[in-house]
Amino acid sequence: MENQNQNQNQQQPNYSQQQPNYNQQQQQPNYNQQQPNYNQQNPNPVFQSKVPNSIGVLILGILSILVICCSGPFVGPILAIIAIILAAKGKKAYKQNPDLYTLGSFKNLKAGQVCAIIGLAICILWFILGGISIIVNGANFNSNLVREINDIINDMR
Repeated sequence: MENQNQNQNQQQPNYSQQQPNYNQQQQQPNYNQQQPNYNQQNPNPVFQSKVPNSIGVLILGILSILVICCSGPFVGPILAIIAIILAAKGKKAYKQNPDLYTLGSFKNLKAGQVCAIIGLAICILWFILGGISIIVNGANFNSNLVREINDIINDMR
């Protein structure tokens, strides 16, 4: 009798091993999860914003150079000085807490500051060269100009 029970147990298939494992979904990776960004400098992801006035400083710095080239050294220094003041405020904010601001906006701020300094230097050189030109050629320039104006007035009579 015991042999018959053993034979019946051996003849019955083991269905627990043959059934497919429907829990395989748990073993597969979840592709909906957000992957870590290894390019960040700080390990704690924080929402970063632009440095205050970074775009404005860049625009004013570039305009200071363009305005000098187009209309002379009168408006350019004003734009350059405004850009330099705003850049100083932006750098101060960045140095207080650099994790809050993006590195790209800080580079824009520095580029705008460099453009503003270049624009201011061009204006200063323009004024220096103009002053030297007036000093060197001033007497001849004024006397020649007065003679030409007198000649034009005399020709009109």
